[in-house]
Amino acid sequence: MEALYYEIIIVCIIFFVPFFFFNWVSKGMLGKLMKVFASRGQKLLVEVIHPIQNYYVIGEVKEGYLFVKDRSVKLSKAVKEKRLYINTDDVYRSWGVNCLRYDETGNRIVKPDFSTVSAFDALKQENLIIRSLYDPKTNLQQKYQLFILIGVALLVLMVGYSVYSQGIIADQVVIIGKQVALLSANVPVV
Repeated sequence: MEALYYEIIIVCIIFFVPFFFFNWVSKGMLGKLMKVFASRGQKLLVEVIHPIQNYYVIGEVKEGYLFVKDRSVKLSKAVKEKRLYINTDDVYRSWGVNCLRYDETGNRIVKPDFSTVSAFDALKQENLIIRSLYDPKTNLQQKYQLFILIGVALLVLMVGYSVYSQGIIADQVVIIGKQVALLSANVPVV
């Protein structure tokens, strides 16, 4: 039985030591490549171009936007993920998976021919979207509540005036009725 254990340990060493060595040599790309390969096309291998050293992260495309967590996002705690608009021609195929290049300093997608789209700041765009969602302006529901409140107040005033005017008319009818009764009492019956 000990021989079986030794054999399992040796096989594990033969398989995993080269994997960890190549993952270390490729600066973590091999592990991320395996995760993207295992996702079966739902994730992208994103090469982040940094002035000092390029590195790889895993990105996900949802509704035409690339969601990615790079080192700048991990350092700033405020933003959860960067969201970048991508076209279908920005994605290329390499190592059997879908890949994409992304410039971290310019916050822009690098096309396969190394041309870029300039004048786009992903963090600023994301902050503008968040600000527009949480803008404290008066919404339609509050306006409708204000219109309903004004309408109810006007209705109460009209009903009050109607009751008051009906009360005056009722008083005049009672006075006229008393005068008619007095006049009819004074008229001789023939």
